[in-house]
Amino acid sequence: MIPHQANLYPGAQPEDATPPQLHAQRRLHDAIEYASREEFAALVDRELQRGAQLDRDNEFNRPDYHQHLLVEMVRANKPWAIPILMARGLRLPVAPADGIDLLMEASRDNRPELVRTLIDVAQMEIDSVDAGGKTALHYAAFSEAAQCVAILLEKGADPDIQSTAMAPADLERVFGRQHELDGSGITPLMIAVARGNQAIVRQLIDADALFNAGACSPLLIAARRNHPSIVRLLLESGVPLPGIYDESGRRGLAALLLHHVSIDCLRVAVRHHDFSGNGNGSGSLLAIAIDQRNPAAVALMLGCGATIGPQSADYNTLWDHAFLRERNGCQMLDLMAATSPCTDSIEDPDQLFELLVELVDTCIDSPSVAAEGLFPSLLLPAIPALQRVREQTDSLSQRQLALEAAFALVRYLPARPAAAVTTQPADPELVDVHWIEHTRECRESQRKALIRHSQQLIDACQRAIAQAVTAGFLKACMAQRPPNVSLHDYIDDHLAVGHGIPDDLVRLIASGWSAAAQHVIAWNVAPNSREEADRFVSAFARNWMRRALEGIDTDDDPLLQACAEAMDEALEQVPSPLSAFCSNPVAWLRKFEGRNHLRPVDQRPLAGALQLAFGLPLSTCTGLASAWREAIDAARASRNWRTPVELTALLEGSMHAAIDEVISDDDNDDLVPDSDRRRLSAWVDAAREQAPAGGRKRPASNDGSGDSSDDGQSSPKQARH
Repeated sequence: MIPHQANLYPGAQPEDATPPQLHAQRRLHDAIEYASREEFAALVDRELQRGAQLDRDNEFNRPDYHQHLLVEMVRANKPWAIPILMARGLRLPVAPADGIDLLMEASRDNRPELVRTLIDVAQMEIDSVDAGGKTALHYAAFSEAAQCVAILLEKGADPDIQSTAMAPADLERVFGRQHELDGSGITPLMIAVARGNQAIVRQLIDADALFNAGACSPLLIAARRNHPSIVRLLLESGVPLPGIYDESGRRGLAALLLHHVSIDCLRVAVRHHDFSGNGNGSGSLLAIAIDQRNPAAVALMLGCGATIGPQSADYNTLWDHAFLRERNGCQMLDLMAATSPCTDSIEDPDQLFELLVELVDTCIDSPSVAAEGLFPSLLLPAIPALQRVREQTDSLSQRQLALEAAFALVRYLPARPAAAVTTQPADPELVDVHWIEHTRECRESQRKALIRHSQQLIDACQRAIAQAVTAGFLKACMAQRPPNVSLHDYIDDHLAVGHGIPDDLVRLIASGWSAAAQHVIAWNVAPNSREEADRFVSAFARNWMRRALEGIDTDDDPLLQACAEAMDEALEQVPSPLSAFCSNPVAWLRKFEGRNHLRPVDQRPLAGALQLAFGLPLSTCTGLASAWREAIDAARASRNWRTPVELTALLEGSMHAAIDEVISDDDNDDLVPDSDRRRLSAWVDAAREQAPAGGRKRPASNDGSGDSSDDGQSSPKQARH
């Protein structure tokens, strides 16, 4: 039963002064709120018999929309009460000033049974609009009331009515802050798409809602609100991608790109775009993606077949545009370079040579580098070194430029590959991810190829250096040199132009061989024996090169340092008689002469043989032979040794001062390397410390020859026998 309420309406008369009809009116309103379904009809009839009126809004009989019986039934969510009152003559209330009628309220509150009852029983106008032009279908879409939408559409609601005066707060809640839809036509489909309710969108599509009825394409709204599933649904339902439009008239995939939609939505949309006629100008899709500084969108466009066009010095291209719009390194240029990576050119030695020379010229021009199929981010660490090489372009040969570039790449290219992209390769929709991975793989392949083939170029140069310090190199140059070209110039051109060897080493090698060729004639060395003359030339040139190599400053030139080290290693691989002599002159001379006796030294032939072996001036070799002769003579005359060790000490003590003086002569400044001088200095110091001050005297030899063994196999006592 309905509870008794004494003062249900403020301002009413006291209970004892209230007319019976007013009591009946109050109980009728109470029945709507408190009566059950079973007793409601009976209560209504009783109160009507007692004088209550269905169309009386309040006890003062003044129109009040909010106290209208039908309004109260709707707000109490009692659809079963509506047929009872409508059957007894209840009329629909006049809509309030804001125009929001009961059907709109029920749709907004997601009360499908009420919606159906108001349409079927109350016969409410289904397409009536509020003050902002919204219908009940707008309200149902806004509240994502799928059941209400279904009923409204079933009952014939028009899905294409546009609301042109939605409140700014409602527009912002539905479409976001950057909607640009103030005063524009808003359809229920636009609202459902913006809310991301796939069920309602499908209902509206099935009801033949127009895709272009509102001020903005629902497809664009779905993309801007990041609802890829709605984008897919719309496209698969026949919404044409070129038909996309926005408030400013931009259309198609370009509109999506210009509105910075998510990559997920773009992935869905590109599958419905034909890239064959898009072009590669400033208005192309790729250009828009570049302009948006969106590497993922750039990768997506390229992966779908967007074209770039060639690089040109006469006008700005997409390559230049990408370079200017880069935010983080060269990410977009790398993605573009992956369209035609030049790995094949790197594999071909001749093309690699041309590529390296061109790279020196274009190293600071990242767009041109990328257009050639090279990855700018890969080369970025080497650019300062390549710029320094570029400053020397006028003074270096093409081969030297290529070698300098190759060395810069080997030294500065990343030692490790870029991190791999973790993805699901089987997903065909991840076109951008696959293109990024393709770019990484191409970049890594290019990195390996550049390092491998650049190192091969460096190795070839170092092999040429090793060959250039051998006698065979000189013979080949002498045979191939034109008559009107000097040996120095021929070697210089052959090594610099043909092999790219650094100029400092080229001059050193050319000067060493040409000086050796000149001195063999000037000093009249072995005029009757080509073989002996060649021995002298080789020894002279090696000494010259080793001495000159020690004076080269390689601190600021890593390539020169690497090549100098290769040259030094090559020179060390060829046995140097002078180095062996300076390490221990006595031991070397005894081995050189095959001496195991103390017979007198034939000084002149020995001096000539030393000149051929050492490549030194004859005066120097004569001084060495003289010192050796005097030491042997002193040993023959001495009685201060009895063992081979004592004999060696005696010989060293006799000749160390003289040998040091001869080797230190100014005539040998350019021919005796500092390393050999240090060896000799160490030997001289040791000989000076071990020089005998006295000892047992050796008995005189019976045969006068003073025969003695220097290898410990015979003793002075054995020599007497």
